[in-house]
Amino acid sequence: MYLAVLPRCKTFENYEQVRIHIMQFDEELCSETFLSNLKMFVPSKDDDLKIMKKYQDGPIEACTELDIPEQFIIEMLRMYRYETRIHCMLVKSQFWEKFDQLEKNMTIVLKASDALKNSKSLKQLLCLILMLGNFMNAASLQGGAFGMRITSINKLIDTKANVTSLTLLHVLTGVIKRQFPKLLVFLDDLKEIEQAARITASLNDMVQQYTEMRKDLKDLELELGTKWQPEDVELEEYDKFRDVMTEYKDVASNRFQDLQTLYINMDAKYKDVMTYYGENPKVMRPDDFFGTFARFVVTWKEATAAEEKMVLKQERDEKRKRDEELRKERQRLKKEKDEAALKEKRGSVQGINTGKYIYILNVYYNCLLK
Repeated sequence: MYLAVLPRCKTFENYEQVRIHIMQFDEELCSETFLSNLKMFVPSKDDDLKIMKKYQDGPIEACTELDIPEQFIIEMLRMYRYETRIHCMLVKSQFWEKFDQLEKNMTIVLKASDALKNSKSLKQLLCLILMLGNFMNAASLQGGAFGMRITSINKLIDTKANVTSLTLLHVLTGVIKRQFPKLLVFLDDLKEIEQAARITASLNDMVQQYTEMRKDLKDLELELGTKWQPEDVELEEYDKFRDVMTEYKDVASNRFQDLQTLYINMDAKYKDVMTYYGENPKVMRPDDFFGTFARFVVTWKEATAAEEKMVLKQERDEKRKRDEELRKERQRLKKEKDEAALKEKRGSVQGINTGKYIYILNVYYNCLLK
């Protein structure tokens, strides 16, 4: 308690002021951490409650003989229904954060379920995969199938082609991209699927949290209706618990009805889509079901990137080959041109020298005749 609670109380004159500020719902003091620590140090059956009761009902001066933590506890116990009060205040401080997270998670699972049920591009892609499987297995008993287990879609990555690094999934992604690009809309349709798989992995925790929130609201309604009415107790003038918690209960209960509707829809939708794809919700875990599609989306994107990289490499290799062939062709043409030019030059030089020699011989012969 020295480290968890008392340091927060140093700014107050005494513990009575701390008690009053708690009863007034001082937001700066009554943080979630502070309330959690108060709840942790609420006296239990192991404590000597009779002695505490004696000091609680006795004069304040008598508490000075106690240690500081005991003085603090005695002062807190002077609050009406202290343990229940702190529990309800803690629930209130945590409620909206839990509510927002549950609402977000349930909405994601609901959207993912709707996408799997209604995505036209996904259905068309699955039909192509089935048709491809039937074509490849045409000569075996597995050919001519009318359907397939949804887990089969993740076996495409295991079917190797002649090239070691290439799989059937790589081929399929390339064909879809170039021949049926409209089917790639399924990636956008299933954008929530990975989150849905992660959320449903802890579905039991989510349901438990939802159930606890519903129970806390019912307990608060019962508490306010039976222990905090004017005819039940006369509160101190600065005690705002009844007013604040009544307002919170009304607002939270109304909002929780929306969450309850969302929960019922989510639960029905994910079970319905599992049945739609031939899986039994009582046998297959929802995170395994959503995880099947999540893995397919991830491997599809990876295969697409790998196939694009492979195509680019092939294009670069082909371009390099064409450039090399063009270079060799240019060299061959240049060589032929150079050889033709050299041959022509040699022929021209030999013609000039022969004519000169004939002329000199003719002149010399004519001189001899004279």
